[in-house]
Amino acid sequence: MTSAPEATTKANVSGLIDKNDTNVTSDAGYVRTLSFFDNLGYSYTAKFAYKAVDTDAGTYSVELTNIYDSDNNDILAEWLDKQGLDAAGSDALDQIFGNDTTAVKSFSVSKNYTLDNSTNPASITYTENGTTYTMVTGADGAPVTVGGELGYNFTDGAGNQTFRSIADIYGIDADTAASGTLAVDTTTGMLNLTYDTTNYTLQFNTSDGTFRFIDSAGTASVSLNMSLLGDNFEDISIDFSHLLNQNHGGSSTAEFEKGAAEKATDGTGKKLGQLTGVSIDGTGKIYGSYDNGNTVLLGQIPVAQFANASGLESLGNNCYGTTLNSGDFDGIGVEVTADGGSMTTGQLEMSNVDLSEQFTDMITTQRGFQANSRIITTSDTLLEELVNLKR
Repeated sequence: MTSAPEATTKANVSGLIDKNDTNVTSDAGYVRTLSFFDNLGYSYTAKFAYKAVDTDAGTYSVELTNIYDSDNNDILAEWLDKQGLDAAGSDALDQIFGNDTTAVKSFSVSKNYTLDNSTNPASITYTENGTTYTMVTGADGAPVTVGGELGYNFTDGAGNQTFRSIADIYGIDADTAASGTLAVDTTTGMLNLTYDTTNYTLQFNTSDGTFRFIDSAGTASVSLNMSLLGDNFEDISIDFSHLLNQNHGGSSTAEFEKGAAEKATDGTGKKLGQLTGVSIDGTGKIYGSYDNGNTVLLGQIPVAQFANASGLESLGNNCYGTTLNSGDFDGIGVEVTADGGSMTTGQLEMSNVDLSEQFTDMITTQRGFQANSRIITTSDTLLEELVNLKR
Protein backbone atom coordinates (compact mmCIF):
# COMPACT_ATOMS: atom_id res chain seq x y z
CA MET A 1 0.00 0.00 0.00
CA THR A 2 1.20 3.51 -0.81
CA SER A 3 0.31 7.09 0.12
CA ALA A 4 -0.05 9.69 -2.67
CA PRO A 5 2.83 12.18 -3.17
CA GLU A 6 2.34 15.93 -2.80
CA ALA A 7 4.05 18.85 -4.53
CA THR A 8 5.92 21.46 -2.49
CA THR A 9 4.02 24.76 -2.41
CA LYS A 10 5.74 26.68 0.41
CA ALA A 11 9.27 27.34 1.62
CA ASN A 12 10.98 29.71 4.01
CA VAL A 13 14.43 31.15 4.63
CA SER A 14 16.06 31.51 8.04
CA GLY A 15 19.53 32.35 9.33
CA LEU A 16 21.56 35.42 8.45
CA ILE A 17 23.68 37.10 5.81
CA ASP A 18 27.01 38.49 7.06
CA LYS A 19 28.32 41.40 4.99
CA ASN A 20 31.88 40.32 5.82
CA ASP A 21 31.34 36.88 4.28
CA THR A 22 33.66 36.71 1.26
CA ASN A 23 31.19 34.43 -0.49
CA VAL A 24 28.53 37.17 -0.39
CA THR A 25 30.92 39.66 -2.02
CA SER A 26 32.28 37.17 -4.60
CA ASP A 27 31.18 36.92 -8.24
CA ALA A 28 29.39 33.60 -7.61
CA GLY A 29 27.72 34.84 -4.43
CA TYR A 30 26.72 32.89 -1.33
CA VAL A 31 25.07 29.79 -2.84
CA ARG A 32 22.21 27.99 -1.04
CA THR A 33 19.88 25.21 -2.19
CA LEU A 34 16.19 24.36 -1.82
CA SER A 35 15.04 20.75 -2.24
CA PHE A 36 11.40 20.21 -3.22
CA PHE A 37 8.93 17.71 -4.72
CA ASP A 38 6.64 17.77 -7.74
CA ASN A 39 3.13 16.29 -7.93
CA LEU A 40 4.56 12.87 -8.82
CA GLY A 41 6.86 12.71 -5.80
CA TYR A 42 10.11 13.33 -7.72
CA SER A 43 12.77 15.41 -5.98
CA TYR A 44 14.45 18.54 -7.38
CA THR A 45 17.06 21.02 -6.14
CA ALA A 46 17.01 24.75 -6.87
CA LYS A 47 20.21 26.78 -6.42
CA PHE A 48 20.13 30.42 -5.35
CA ALA A 49 22.93 32.96 -4.91
CA TYR A 50 22.96 35.87 -2.45
CA LYS A 51 25.12 38.81 -3.53
CA ALA A 52 26.09 42.09 -1.90
CA VAL A 53 24.78 45.24 -3.62
CA ASP A 54 25.36 47.99 -1.05
CA THR A 55 26.27 46.53 2.32
CA ASP A 56 26.34 49.91 4.07
CA ALA A 57 22.72 50.44 3.03
CA GLY A 58 21.73 46.85 3.92
CA THR A 59 20.99 46.01 0.27
CA TYR A 60 21.60 42.57 -1.23
CA SER A 61 20.18 40.51 -4.07
CA VAL A 62 19.08 36.89 -4.47
CA GLU A 63 19.01 35.15 -7.85
CA LEU A 64 18.06 31.72 -9.16
CA THR A 65 20.96 30.01 -10.95
CA ASN A 66 19.94 26.38 -11.55
CA ILE A 67 17.23 23.77 -10.99
CA TYR A 68 18.43 20.17 -11.05
CA ASP A 69 16.41 16.96 -11.21
CA SER A 70 17.45 13.74 -9.45
CA ASP A 71 19.66 12.83 -12.44
CA ASN A 72 21.51 16.16 -12.14
CA ASN A 73 19.99 17.58 -15.33
CA ASP A 74 19.54 21.36 -15.24
CA ILE A 75 15.86 21.62 -16.17
CA LEU A 76 15.96 25.42 -15.80
CA ALA A 77 18.67 25.77 -18.45
CA GLU A 78 16.76 23.41 -20.74
CA TRP A 79 13.59 25.48 -20.36
CA LEU A 80 15.42 28.77 -20.95
CA ASP A 81 16.97 27.35 -24.14
CA LYS A 82 13.51 26.46 -25.44
CA GLN A 83 12.15 29.93 -24.67
CA GLY A 84 14.99 31.76 -26.42
CA LEU A 85 15.57 35.53 -26.10
CA ASP A 86 13.01 38.31 -26.29
CA ALA A 87 13.23 41.37 -28.54
CA ALA A 88 15.48 43.11 -26.03
CA GLY A 89 17.88 40.17 -25.97
CA SER A 90 16.89 39.00 -22.49
CA ASP A 91 16.06 35.44 -21.49
CA ALA A 92 12.85 34.33 -19.77
CA LEU A 93 14.35 33.80 -16.31
CA ASP A 94 12.30 36.67 -14.87
CA GLN A 95 9.16 34.62 -15.56
CA ILE A 96 10.43 31.98 -13.11
CA PHE A 97 12.15 34.08 -10.43
CA GLY A 98 13.36 37.69 -10.20
CA ASN A 99 13.21 40.94 -12.16
CA ASP A 100 15.34 41.92 -15.12
CA THR A 101 17.76 44.61 -13.99
CA THR A 102 21.37 45.72 -14.33
CA ALA A 103 24.28 45.35 -11.97
CA VAL A 104 27.71 46.94 -11.82
CA LYS A 105 31.00 45.25 -11.07
CA SER A 106 34.11 47.35 -10.49
CA PHE A 107 37.73 46.51 -11.25
CA SER A 108 40.86 48.21 -9.99
CA VAL A 109 44.09 48.55 -11.94
CA SER A 110 46.58 45.69 -11.98
CA LYS A 111 49.93 45.85 -10.18
CA ASN A 112 51.80 47.27 -13.18
CA TYR A 113 49.73 50.46 -13.08
CA THR A 114 49.38 53.28 -10.55
CA LEU A 115 46.02 54.80 -9.63
CA ASP A 116 45.89 58.26 -8.11
CA ASN A 117 42.29 59.23 -7.31
CA SER A 118 43.25 62.26 -5.25
CA THR A 119 42.93 64.28 -8.45
CA ASN A 120 39.80 64.92 -10.49
CA PRO A 121 39.80 63.29 -12.91
CA ALA A 122 41.69 60.36 -11.41
CA SER A 123 45.08 59.63 -12.91
CA ILE A 124 46.19 56.17 -14.11
CA THR A 125 49.85 55.85 -15.11
CA TYR A 126 52.52 53.33 -15.86
CA THR A 127 56.25 53.71 -16.32
CA GLU A 128 58.29 52.10 -19.08
CA ASN A 129 61.98 52.70 -19.79
CA GLY A 130 61.95 55.68 -17.46
CA THR A 131 59.01 57.36 -19.21
CA THR A 132 55.66 57.83 -17.46
CA TYR A 133 52.48 57.42 -19.51
CA THR A 134 49.05 58.67 -18.43
CA MET A 135 45.68 57.18 -19.49
CA VAL A 136 43.52 59.26 -21.82
CA THR A 137 39.75 58.88 -21.38
CA GLY A 138 36.81 60.49 -23.07
CA ALA A 139 33.94 62.20 -21.27
CA ASP A 140 31.99 58.92 -20.96
CA GLY A 141 35.02 56.88 -19.89
CA ALA A 142 34.33 54.24 -22.56
CA PRO A 143 37.25 52.20 -23.91
CA VAL A 144 38.39 52.33 -27.51
CA THR A 145 39.01 49.47 -29.92
CA VAL A 146 42.40 49.11 -31.52
CA GLY A 147 43.30 46.07 -33.59
CA GLY A 148 40.19 44.26 -32.37
CA GLU A 149 41.08 44.80 -28.69
CA LEU A 150 39.34 46.97 -26.10
CA GLY A 151 41.59 49.31 -24.19
CA TYR A 152 42.77 52.83 -23.55
CA ASN A 153 45.39 55.15 -25.02
CA PHE A 154 48.20 56.52 -22.86
CA THR A 155 50.32 59.64 -23.56
CA ASP A 156 53.73 60.67 -22.32
CA GLY A 157 52.79 64.38 -22.39
CA ALA A 158 55.00 65.03 -25.41
CA GLY A 159 52.43 63.92 -27.96
CA ASN A 160 53.50 60.27 -28.03
CA GLN A 161 50.72 57.71 -27.47
CA THR A 162 50.64 54.00 -26.73
CA PHE A 163 47.70 51.59 -26.44
CA ARG A 164 47.10 49.20 -23.59
CA SER A 165 44.33 46.55 -23.50
CA ILE A 166 41.64 46.21 -20.83
CA ALA A 167 43.10 42.81 -19.92
CA ASP A 168 46.49 44.38 -19.27
CA ILE A 169 45.27 47.44 -17.36
CA TYR A 170 42.51 45.87 -15.23
CA GLY A 171 43.24 42.15 -15.52
CA ILE A 172 39.88 41.05 -16.99
CA ASP A 173 39.52 38.54 -19.83
CA ALA A 174 37.71 38.94 -23.14
CA ASP A 175 34.62 36.99 -22.04
CA THR A 176 34.15 39.21 -19.01
CA ALA A 177 34.66 42.33 -21.08
CA ALA A 178 32.04 41.14 -23.59
CA SER A 179 29.43 40.39 -20.92
CA GLY A 180 28.37 44.01 -20.47
CA THR A 181 29.21 47.67 -21.00
CA LEU A 182 32.59 48.99 -19.87
CA ALA A 183 33.41 52.50 -18.69
CA VAL A 184 36.09 54.06 -16.49
CA ASP A 185 34.83 56.19 -13.63
CA THR A 186 37.00 59.25 -14.13
CA THR A 187 36.52 60.22 -10.49
CA THR A 188 37.71 56.96 -8.95
CA GLY A 189 39.70 55.47 -11.80
CA MET A 190 37.81 52.18 -11.40
CA LEU A 191 36.62 50.26 -14.46
CA ASN A 192 32.87 49.60 -14.17
CA LEU A 193 31.25 46.68 -15.96
CA THR A 194 27.49 47.15 -16.29
CA TYR A 195 25.72 43.89 -17.13
CA ASP A 196 22.20 42.47 -17.29
CA THR A 197 21.01 40.19 -14.52
CA THR A 198 17.78 38.79 -13.07
CA ASN A 199 17.24 38.89 -9.32
CA TYR A 200 15.17 40.16 -6.43
CA THR A 201 16.40 42.95 -4.15
CA LEU A 202 16.72 42.07 -0.45
CA GLN A 203 16.55 45.02 1.92
CA PHE A 204 17.44 44.94 5.62
CA ASN A 205 17.16 47.54 8.38
CA THR A 206 20.58 49.11 8.92
CA SER A 207 19.77 49.78 12.60
CA ASP A 208 19.35 46.15 13.74
CA GLY A 209 19.75 43.94 10.64
CA THR A 210 16.15 42.74 10.60
CA PHE A 211 14.35 42.02 7.36
CA ARG A 212 12.55 44.91 5.62
CA PHE A 213 11.36 43.55 2.28
CA ILE A 214 12.14 41.54 -0.83
CA ASP A 215 11.48 42.97 -4.31
CA SER A 216 9.44 45.94 -3.08
CA ALA A 217 8.39 47.63 0.18
CA GLY A 218 5.91 45.59 2.22
CA THR A 219 6.68 42.29 0.46
CA ALA A 220 7.90 39.33 2.52
CA SER A 221 7.43 36.46 0.05
CA VAL A 222 8.07 35.88 -3.64
CA SER A 223 7.08 33.03 -5.92
CA LEU A 224 9.24 30.43 -7.61
CA ASN A 225 6.98 29.87 -10.63
CA MET A 226 7.65 26.19 -11.17
CA SER A 227 4.30 25.58 -12.91
CA LEU A 228 5.80 27.15 -16.06
CA LEU A 229 8.23 24.25 -16.29
CA GLY A 230 5.48 21.61 -16.45
CA ASP A 231 2.08 20.43 -15.25
CA ASN A 232 3.75 18.22 -12.66
CA PHE A 233 4.93 21.29 -10.69
CA GLU A 234 3.22 23.73 -8.36
CA ASP A 235 4.39 27.31 -7.74
CA ILE A 236 6.37 27.66 -4.51
CA SER A 237 5.87 30.70 -2.26
CA ILE A 238 9.18 31.50 -0.51
CA ASP A 239 9.05 33.52 2.72
CA PHE A 240 12.21 35.60 3.41
CA SER A 241 10.87 37.47 6.45
CA HIS A 242 12.97 35.51 8.97
CA LEU A 243 16.30 36.30 7.27
CA LEU A 244 18.69 38.62 9.12
CA ASN A 245 21.70 40.76 8.15
CA GLN A 246 24.06 40.66 11.12
CA ASN A 247 27.63 39.95 12.11
CA HIS A 248 28.53 36.27 12.46
CA GLY A 249 32.29 36.36 12.26
CA GLY A 250 32.34 36.55 8.47
CA SER A 251 30.20 33.44 8.05
CA SER A 252 26.62 33.46 6.72
CA THR A 253 24.07 30.86 7.84
CA ALA A 254 21.05 31.45 5.55
CA GLU A 255 19.18 28.23 4.72
CA PHE A 256 16.11 27.30 2.67
CA GLU A 257 13.56 24.92 4.22
CA LYS A 258 10.48 23.30 2.69
CA GLY A 259 7.16 24.27 4.27
CA ALA A 260 5.77 27.37 5.96
CA ALA A 261 7.81 29.03 8.71
CA GLU A 262 4.88 28.96 11.15
CA LYS A 263 3.96 25.32 10.45
CA ALA A 264 6.72 23.19 8.97
CA THR A 265 4.34 20.56 7.57
CA ASP A 266 2.26 23.09 5.62
CA GLY A 267 3.17 22.99 1.92
CA THR A 268 6.28 20.85 2.47
CA GLY A 269 5.47 18.33 -0.25
CA LYS A 270 6.05 14.59 0.00
CA LYS A 271 7.39 11.69 -1.99
CA LEU A 272 5.33 8.56 -2.68
CA GLY A 273 4.87 6.90 0.72
CA GLN A 274 5.38 3.20 1.51
CA LEU A 275 3.44 1.62 4.38
CA THR A 276 5.63 1.18 7.45
CA GLY A 277 3.13 0.38 10.21
CA VAL A 278 -0.51 0.02 11.29
CA SER A 279 -2.15 1.22 14.50
CA ILE A 280 -5.65 1.06 16.01
CA ASP A 281 -7.04 3.74 18.30
CA GLY A 282 -9.66 3.51 21.05
CA THR A 283 -12.55 4.00 18.63
CA GLY A 284 -11.49 1.08 16.46
CA LYS A 285 -10.12 3.22 13.63
CA ILE A 286 -7.22 1.65 11.71
CA TYR A 287 -4.44 4.03 10.65
CA GLY A 288 -1.55 3.37 8.27
CA SER A 289 1.80 5.09 8.80
CA TYR A 290 3.94 5.82 5.72
CA ASP A 291 7.62 6.68 5.27
CA ASN A 292 6.76 10.08 3.74
CA GLY A 293 5.24 11.21 7.07
CA ASN A 294 1.59 10.62 6.14
CA THR A 295 -0.86 8.93 8.49
CA VAL A 296 -3.94 7.69 6.62
CA LEU A 297 -7.24 6.28 7.95
CA LEU A 298 -7.58 2.84 6.35
CA GLY A 299 -10.80 1.64 7.98
CA GLN A 300 -12.62 1.04 11.23
CA ILE A 301 -13.48 -2.03 13.29
CA PRO A 302 -17.27 -2.14 13.93
CA VAL A 303 -19.05 -3.99 16.73
CA ALA A 304 -22.29 -5.97 16.45
CA GLN A 305 -25.27 -4.56 18.27
CA PHE A 306 -28.29 -6.66 19.40
CA ALA A 307 -31.63 -5.80 20.86
CA ASN A 308 -30.83 -8.04 23.86
CA ALA A 309 -27.14 -8.87 24.15
CA SER A 310 -27.87 -10.98 27.25
CA GLY A 311 -29.90 -13.32 25.06
CA LEU A 312 -26.90 -14.43 22.99
CA GLU A 313 -25.94 -18.10 23.16
CA SER A 314 -22.40 -18.90 24.28
CA LEU A 315 -20.74 -21.23 21.76
CA GLY A 316 -17.36 -21.39 23.55
CA ASN A 317 -13.97 -19.98 22.61
CA ASN A 318 -15.30 -16.41 22.90
CA CYS A 319 -17.95 -17.09 20.28
CA TYR A 320 -21.65 -16.34 20.58
CA GLY A 321 -24.68 -17.12 18.46
CA THR A 322 -27.97 -15.32 17.95
CA THR A 323 -31.22 -16.57 19.41
CA LEU A 324 -34.81 -15.48 19.22
CA ASN A 325 -34.26 -13.77 22.53
CA SER A 326 -31.21 -11.73 21.37
CA GLY A 327 -32.49 -10.59 18.00
CA ASP A 328 -30.64 -10.70 14.68
CA PHE A 329 -27.42 -8.91 13.59
CA ASP A 330 -27.96 -6.23 10.92
CA GLY A 331 -24.76 -7.24 9.06
CA ILE A 332 -23.18 -3.78 9.38
CA GLY A 333 -22.45 -3.03 13.00
CA VAL A 334 -21.85 0.26 14.81
CA GLU A 335 -18.90 2.22 16.20
CA VAL A 336 -17.28 0.96 19.37
CA THR A 337 -18.19 4.24 21.06
CA ALA A 338 -21.90 4.04 20.14
CA ASP A 339 -22.90 2.90 23.64
CA GLY A 340 -19.98 4.51 25.47
CA GLY A 341 -17.54 1.66 24.81
CA SER A 342 -13.90 1.82 23.76
CA MET A 343 -11.22 -0.45 22.36
CA THR A 344 -7.94 -1.11 24.12
CA THR A 345 -5.09 -2.10 21.81
CA GLY A 346 -1.69 -3.54 22.53
CA GLN A 347 -2.94 -5.38 25.62
CA LEU A 348 -2.56 -9.05 26.57
CA GLU A 349 -5.93 -10.67 27.25
CA MET A 350 -6.36 -12.51 30.55
CA SER A 351 -6.56 -16.30 30.19
CA ASN A 352 -10.13 -17.56 29.73
CA VAL A 353 -9.51 -21.34 29.72
CA ASP A 354 -11.36 -23.90 31.90
CA LEU A 355 -8.89 -24.38 34.77
CA SER A 356 -10.48 -27.60 36.13
CA GLU A 357 -10.31 -29.24 32.71
CA GLN A 358 -6.72 -28.20 32.22
CA PHE A 359 -5.70 -29.48 35.68
CA THR A 360 -7.41 -32.83 34.97
CA ASP A 361 -5.56 -33.18 31.69
CA MET A 362 -2.30 -32.31 33.44
CA ILE A 363 -2.82 -34.94 36.20
CA THR A 364 -3.75 -37.60 33.62
CA THR A 365 -0.62 -36.85 31.64
CA GLN A 366 1.50 -36.91 34.77
CA ARG A 367 0.09 -40.31 35.87
CA GLY A 368 0.67 -41.73 32.41
CA PHE A 369 4.28 -40.63 32.60
CA GLN A 370 4.69 -42.21 36.03
CA ALA A 371 3.19 -45.51 34.80
CA ASN A 372 5.54 -45.64 31.84
CA SER A 373 8.47 -44.93 34.13
CA ARG A 374 7.51 -47.92 36.38
CA ILE A 375 7.29 -50.25 33.37
CA ILE A 376 10.82 -49.30 32.35
CA THR A 377 12.05 -49.77 35.92
CA THR A 378 10.40 -53.25 36.15
CA SER A 379 11.91 -54.33 32.83
CA ASP A 380 15.32 -53.22 33.98
CA THR A 381 14.99 -55.22 37.23
CA LEU A 382 13.97 -58.44 35.39
CA LEU A 383 16.92 -58.16 33.01
CA GLU A 384 19.25 -57.66 35.94
CA GLU A 385 17.95 -60.86 37.65
CA LEU A 386 18.46 -62.84 34.44
CA VAL A 387 22.04 -61.73 34.22
CA ASN A 388 22.65 -62.65 37.84
CA LEU A 389 21.18 -66.24 37.32
CA LYS A 390 23.57 -66.89 34.45
CA ARG A 391 26.49 -66.07 36.67
